[in-house]
Amino acid sequence: VVVVGMGTQKRNTITAAVATVNADAIATRPVTDVTSALQGNVAGLNFASDASESGTGGEVGGEIKFNIRGNGGEPYVLVDGVEQSLQNVNPADIESISVLKDASAAAVYGARAAYGVVLVTTKSGKQDKARVTYRGSVGMSAPINMPEMMNSVEFANYKNAYRSAIGESPYFSQE
Repeated sequence: VVVVGMGTQKRNTITAAVATVNADAIATRPVTDVTSALQGNVAGLNFASDASESGTGGEVGGEIKFNIRGNGGEPYVLVDGVEQSLQNVNPADIESISVLKDASAAAVYGARAAYGVVLVTTKSGKQDKARVTYRGSVGMSAPINMPEMMNSVEFANYKNAYRSAIGESPYFSQE
């Protein structure tokens, strides 16, 4: 059963192209934002960072733009029925994502949905026992295990030792 606009329909009676991503597909991937979680999980989505459109490459933490099937505009994004950016949603809080890929979504969601619709449903509370989940990550801002470089005298001695080992004259003089 798929929820569409004001009601529900069986999946086999829907004529529109709909893709669904569940929480398990997102939880198993080490992603920092929802847009990255959609990559590879929904066919027909094209991704580009803001900077890559100008040919300079993307920034770390920059917003990733996407469109559906190469259409010129961006899809209409609704998170629990409220329009907002996918950058504002924690991937761990998502229950499911539905992507309506064609312009027929405009019949339900209006002209803003002409380039497709992304419907995000977040997790809600359960009536069972309280459960706490922790998910953490660590990042480094400085390189580790850097090799120690030779100074100029060590390099000259190394090069001379190599050349004498293969029967050639030294490259550097002792001065």
